[in-house]
Amino acid sequence: MGNIFDSIEHGSFIILDGFEGQLIMNPNQNTIDRYKIKKSDHMKYKELLLTLKDMDTITLDNKKVELAANIGAPKEAKSVIDHNADAIGLFRTEFLYMDNTDFPTENEQTSAFTAVADAMGERAVIIRTLDIGGDKGLNYYDFPKELNPFLG
Repeated sequence: MGNIFDSIEHGSFIILDGFEGQLIMNPNQNTIDRYKIKKSDHMKYKELLLTLKDMDTITLDNKKVELAANIGAPKEAKSVIDHNADAIGLFRTEFLYMDNTDFPTENEQTSAFTAVADAMGERAVIIRTLDIGGDKGLNYYDFPKELNPFLG
């Protein structure tokens, strides 16, 4: 959204639509009503999905499909269990770096990995040990300039 929030006056009414990537300042009543319906529809959809969480993930031709969730923090493992996923498909550990003011210590990383493994029990956990650089910078480290930083 850039610096759009600098132009919003105190007390303004805004709608932030994360699905469409829009910010609507001081919407008219028709727009407000439309977004109330959109919110209600989304809440009903989320409730429907919750009714399906305990069903087996099996295709119409009777093939079992593993349902795995991605997480970015150890606390999210509880939601994986609560929503009955089979595994963690990707623990995106770059957030241990990005949500920090310095490089996480070995003990902090070990603690995070252990917490996720303990929460998941026998369920699989795939850990991506680091994906920093390219589009993921750190406030506390200047990466050397590369011609194509996405190549590592």
